[in-house]
Amino acid sequence: MNRPAKWRKYFDEKLSYHDMKTSLEKALGRKLTKDEDGSIMWLSDAGWLTVGTFVSMFEELANKN
Repeated sequence: MNRPAKWRKYFDEKLSYHDMKTSLEKALGRKLTKDEDGSIMWLSDAGWLTVGTFVSMFEELANKN
């Protein structure tokens, strides 16, 4: 499955928030601060292409650790 097809699931803000938060916390090796969490919540409504791009980058970082 190509990336844009995979990312179309991110039309749902709750799913976007969960996937971005989970992958970023894994990459960082810690829980997000309240401010960071709020920023991820705000960004989760940015649209499926933007969210998908960020999730992929966060997952790539998490897998490098």
